[in-house]
Amino acid sequence: SYTRRLKCKDGSYKFIQWKDRQFSENLFMGIGLDVTEQVEIQNKYKNLIENANDFIYETDSHGTFTFVNKHTELSLGYTAEELLNKEFSSLVREDYKENLIQFYNDTEIEENDFPTLVFPVTKKNGDTLWLSQNVTIKRNDHLKIIGYTVIARDITIVKQIEIEKLRKDRKVRTYNE
Repeated sequence: SYTRRLKCKDGSYKFIQWKDRQFSENLFMGIGLDVTEQVEIQNKYKNLIENANDFIYETDSHGTFTFVNKHTELSLGYTAEELLNKEFSSLVREDYKENLIQFYNDTEIEENDFPTLVFPVTKKNGDTLWLSQNVTIKRNDHLKIIGYTVIARDITIVKQIEIEKLRKDRKVRTYNE
């Protein structure tokens, strides 16, 4: 089957999915199905994901990227080609890797979602970003885990304020002692 965009008499366009079949040497039959609505919905979701100001990505069951949106590329400084087939954990800051792995190994899963996790990642240029990440599990028909869908938000500014507040609190405690 294949899909073609066709212009209608009124000037609008429709997407028709065709299935061709050969019955004999001289007889072909093509059946077309209007899939315009499905294509438009698919394009809306694609635009929504690509233009979101959040990190949206998917990994396989081993944590290897299979999809990243534009915001993820731009924020981390990698191209999609550099990220695809790279393990997500390779971006996690070294001092947090063990915590991240332990969190995902030890967490009791409620339905198909993990609780929110906050951790730092290292950008291509070496800078640190703090992410607040929500993970949804993707399963096949036999309920086997086949991958993960992730939405993460950059909370670096919030985390920097929190770290600065802790530093100030320590100074005040030291002076008071």
